[in-house]
Amino acid sequence: MGSYMPIEGEAALLIENNERSLIVADLHIGIESRFVKKGLHFPSQTHLIKNRIEKLIREYTPSTLVILGDVKHNIPNISFQEWKEIPRFFKNLTELIKIEIVPGNHDGNLKRLIPKNINYHSSKGYILKNGNKKIGLLHGHTWPARDLLDVNLLFMGHNHPAIGLKDALGIRHVDKVWIRTKWKKKRVQMYILKNETSMNGNITDSEQNINKKKIGNPEIIIFPAFHPLIKGTAFNDPQSKFLGPLFTTESIEFDEATAYLTDGTHLGPLKNLSIHVQEDPSTCLGG
Repeated sequence: MGSYMPIEGEAALLIENNERSLIVADLHIGIESRFVKKGLHFPSQTHLIKNRIEKLIREYTPSTLVILGDVKHNIPNISFQEWKEIPRFFKNLTELIKIEIVPGNHDGNLKRLIPKNINYHSSKGYILKNGNKKIGLLHGHTWPARDLLDVNLLFMGHNHPAIGLKDALGIRHVDKVWIRTKWKKKRVQMYILKNETSMNGNITDSEQNINKKKIGNPEIIIFPAFHPLIKGTAFNDPQSKFLGPLFTTESIEFDEATAYLTDGTHLGPLKNLSIHVQEDPSTCLGG
């Protein structure tokens, strides 16, 4: 299978498939207007986001940029900031690289803002193939498309993973992390069985369909948010709430999940990092 490499110090990952791809998630262009409503005034980060991506393109020479959803932030409408900044953002990038987008839950009407030469996929995700190996790409706010259930590797965003840590003075910090985990295969099977049974009313037919359709056991990589002002949701806080059907059906394996800081530090299993953190609501913005 194609190899992947998180880029040290960045919420970005490179994958060597049949070609080299740069993958990021959760840009949330326009989120600064939400901070204003909370009484916090930050300058637009869009130029900084674009410059960081362009720097990574120059340094690592990928042929494709993949964005795993939540390009924009405002729901349900398009904000003035998004109207102004997103077309310019993509005009510059499309001159450098081919772009693929898997839309997220914040991306309503995004097609009105992006160039037509960007490949815009289903919100249920799509697959990169390398020989007989498959890599699934998904935002995470929807259940994966059926063909993504048998991939070898699954990348997703949406939950902005972070870890709450205490320093020597007892001061708490929330730092972005990568989460590496699996799903609970039996729970995934149960969800599909329940869903198909409710649709056709025949549990025997549903069981036969599941047996015909393979459900794999992929390694799952959950991306930290690329936007520099979003710290995220502490995965080691028992009070944190997680979004998306893989989480709400309790199909994600937490006990054996491991966390890595964006500088490459391996923090180990989440079960050994259970530190209660009272997060600043301005830095924990959810999916």
